[in-house]
Amino acid sequence: MLIIGGTGKIGRELVRYFSVKEKVIFTYFSNESLAKTLEKDTGAFAIQLDVSRPDVNFIKNIPSKNAVNVIFSIGKLMELGELNFNTIDETFTINLIGPVYLAEKLISAGVSKMLFITDISGIIPYSKYWLNSIASAGIFMLIKTLSRRFSPDLLVNGIAINALKEPFPNYTSKLPMKRLPEIEEILRLADFLMYENSYISGQIFIMDGGRTLI
Repeated sequence: MLIIGGTGKIGRELVRYFSVKEKVIFTYFSNESLAKTLEKDTGAFAIQLDVSRPDVNFIKNIPSKNAVNVIFSIGKLMELGELNFNTIDETFTINLIGPVYLAEKLISAGVSKMLFITDISGIIPYSKYWLNSIASAGIFMLIKTLSRRFSPDLLVNGIAINALKEPFPNYTSKLPMKRLPEIEEILRLADFLMYENSYISGQIFIMDGGRTLI
């Protein structure tokens, strides 16, 4: 399995979880010390990758059996101050353009299952991180178009969560479920989509505790 973005909060848990089941290769950008610790703890193998300027040569060094299943767990929240082209470019490149480019290259390399871990801002716009909302909506459409273009050879889906920590005071009290998602719940759904699923494709599973119902 290849996990793009293995040193983020969810990415680390994905590496730990799936390393028990199969050989995992994960990418990181700048936190080499964390990547090395994760390698030591799990037996996974780390590869440095700048998603904003992806060098696809790294794909050539991955054995084909390790690139059959791919999980994207990347993204960077960009709180806007003064709007300028650099901010727009960085937000879209990291959160949308890089994943689009990598997804195409990985599919060409023989990927058969792909999962994107994203957030619900593509459905409910974030006022503070509104550029991220636009990028997230793009990931939703990427999932659907990849499924339309490459089925039945590729199964591609997404998991959209609301938050792993309180984004603002009393947030959870306003949710129908009155709590945030547990990492284990995300992992169980990812496990099903990567191993047991043989038919579902082009879908985004909303794990938001009912947030999109409010």
